[in-house]
Amino acid sequence: MYVICMTLVFATIGLANPRRFAWALRPVAAVIFIGYSAYVAIEFVGWLRGEPLGFGQPRSDSNLFNAICGFFVFAVPALMYLFYGRTGRVVDTLLQEKSKLDS
Repeated sequence: MYVICMTLVFATIGLANPRRFAWALRPVAAVIFIGYSAYVAIEFVGWLRGEPLGFGQPRSDSNLFNAICGFFVFAVPALMYLFYGRTGRVVDTLLQEKSKLDS
């Protein structure tokens, strides 16, 4: 519960002013990456024990296929932001310094 609450506090601070408080978004990215890594690991263990892969099942189901898809959609960009400060996506324009935008 403490991790979730602190993540929400950091997200609020970081989203209030992304240029000034960009440091606050890095712990959020770390929690996203760790959470999805755990989700993939748990679903992988379940798949090894005989649960279906989940290909073709609804997206609301908890299965390995959905975990891997979520990992690539959310956790990989979070990891890129955590290490490089950029994700390689359009949202990076919000985090650029003003001087870079003016030129």
